[in-house]
Amino acid sequence: MDWSLTAEGITKRFHGVRALDKAGFHLGPEEIHCLVGENGAGKSTLGKIIMGIHQPDEGEIVVGGNTYQALNPHLARQIGIAMVAQELNLMPDLSIAENIFLFDDSCYLGNIFYKRKDLYRKAQEIIEHMGLRNFPAVSTKIRNLTVAQQQIVEIVKAISGQNKILIFDEPTTAISIKEVEHLFQIIRTLKAQGVSIVLVTHRFDEIFAIGDYVTVLCDGKTVRERIPLEELDKQKLVQLMVGRDIGEFYGTRQRIETGDEILRVENLSAADGKFSNISFTVRKGEVLGMAGLVGAGRSEIVETLFGIRRKKTGGIWLKGRPVNNRSIQNVVKQGVVFVPDDRKLKGLFTQLGLSFNIAITQMELSGKFFNSEKKYEKTSENLLKKLNLKFASLNQPVASLSGGNQQKVLLSKWLALKTEVIIFDEPTRGIDVGTKVEIYELIRELARNGKAVIVVSSEMQEVISLTDRLLVINEGRIVAELKSDGTTEHEILSYAIPGKESAYGNENND
Repeated sequence: MDWSLTAEGITKRFHGVRALDKAGFHLGPEEIHCLVGENGAGKSTLGKIIMGIHQPDEGEIVVGGNTYQALNPHLARQIGIAMVAQELNLMPDLSIAENIFLFDDSCYLGNIFYKRKDLYRKAQEIIEHMGLRNFPAVSTKIRNLTVAQQQIVEIVKAISGQNKILIFDEPTTAISIKEVEHLFQIIRTLKAQGVSIVLVTHRFDEIFAIGDYVTVLCDGKTVRERIPLEELDKQKLVQLMVGRDIGEFYGTRQRIETGDEILRVENLSAADGKFSNISFTVRKGEVLGMAGLVGAGRSEIVETLFGIRRKKTGGIWLKGRPVNNRSIQNVVKQGVVFVPDDRKLKGLFTQLGLSFNIAITQMELSGKFFNSEKKYEKTSENLLKKLNLKFASLNQPVASLSGGNQQKVLLSKWLALKTEVIIFDEPTRGIDVGTKVEIYELIRELARNGKAVIVVSSEMQEVISLTDRLLVINEGRIVAELKSDGTTEHEILSYAIPGKESAYGNENND
């Protein structure tokens, strides 16, 4: 076969840790090739080496009959490779259109001015082609978009050029079900037009919905290459990825006798109008879920509880005492912590060490910020080992870890504190199947230990299987409260789609 791309003997080390070990990958023309593996297997690293973001220590890449010991992003774009990475790579003070065509020479007049009229028209055409309705104007600055909207801009930027190879690294983690459907339609169209697609994803439904072949990585090595999807099912794929049968993916629903009320929220409304009249309670040992479409207001609600956003009206009580959420520090001191949806932007100092990231909140709460970090290293080491995180040194940068291991560092930061309520916003976004199972068990353990837990998730089956009861959020309102045991994805969506009547009594709360 005349391959679109081959990568042979690719080895890459970060801080002494071998991320890739003589890995191989063969991409054929006009195919959708899924690259999968457990946390830290090397999937994203391989994608970044193909794109030229990282340079390999050993190995070679062949594209169009030309052999390269290493690529850089500029050269990769020249030979027709583009990538949508997990880490958003946008210019916050430029518009949507300017970001989409940032590297398109035809959109410049000289070296300075954009041909703005053409720029905006072309950007709008692509967005409309994706079937995106009510998307912000293409003149909108990136900093004014949500994370989900920024993810869409990254996708549009990648498909806008005349590229022959497109790499998608977890492209659907922040976008809605409808937007995923539009993206997949476009990917299939690109395939029919001769484009080769590499899809890095942890979502099995996406693999089996759109993939042609699967290549499995484990510990930086290629375990199996170019397996036709028709030869696989979910269970076989899991065994290839983790080397064992993990049994029931979401685990067994636990039966915990919930205790006293821990958290009460009454008539909470946002200062920016993102949600209104939100009321609910969470009890000791209970896992409460929040479901709904992206943009429904779920994240805004929990961010307001944590003090990131300002409230307009309403109250929050912890064990009967009012919560002062005018600052995040006040909320943490009172025993409420928050694992955000974007760990890199909102949760971690990625260029600093593991121990520093875990200890920073303890140091701030102690009022002695300049304490020696040494006193916290034992706690950090114990927490990371409990979460099965492999690391070379407590001082290695968080950025050197895979997405799943970065999530474990973020969790460790909060597990080091005394807490009453733990809020998770998309706790398994962009992480592999094995690490997901570990985080599910951690959440259940927190509930068994008497914590009140809130989980916001866009994965319907996840929020159903993990929680005791769930709230459905639609356009900033609670429209249904459901018992998780017995509900279905269809029932949740019937409430979550805008325009449906409320079953929760909020219809007239204007």
